[in-house]
Amino acid sequence: MDLICFGDSLTNGEIGCSYRSYLDKNHKTINKGIDGDTTEGMYLRLKNFLQKDNIYEYYIIFIGINDVLFSFSNEQQFTSIYEKIVKLLKENNKKVIFISLPFVEFYNFDTKSIISRNKIINALCKKYNFLFINIFDIQYNEFKKEKKLTIDGVHFNEYSAKLLAKELNKIIKDL
Repeated sequence: MDLICFGDSLTNGEIGCSYRSYLDKNHKTINKGIDGDTTEGMYLRLKNFLQKDNIYEYYIIFIGINDVLFSFSNEQQFTSIYEKIVKLLKENNKKVIFISLPFVEFYNFDTKSIISRNKIINALCKKYNFLFINIFDIQYNEFKKEKKLTIDGVHFNEYSAKLLAKELNKIIKDL
């Protein structure tokens, strides 16, 4: 099975470790991650991709942390753009796993906006009947055990990449 992986640097894997490296080797991943991308940028890329290469059925979407870190969108804009992404995939009959925004290890970082946006993503997944993995909660539970999760506060180290891949592999085997 081919898995189209859309996202930002956490998908791309040039900085830190990508979950893609630890997915079941029976599946080919097609990397559509771009460092620094936002929900709006990914939506435009996804729309263009689907117009040209609408042959793939399975998608993993992991986008949105740059919107928070660099204030590219407020919550209302984020919701609107994210819903466009979800609707576009639904209209094209894709099977999709959405991944929440990750836990950020910056000292005294206020995670309220991440938690709020993860609720938005989860609600959209429920509304449109897509799968959702809350990597934030998984990482936060490990953070409480004093596990190091990133190489720089955001980009995954091997431990986080494996945590996410483990959750994805559980779902992918049943697709």
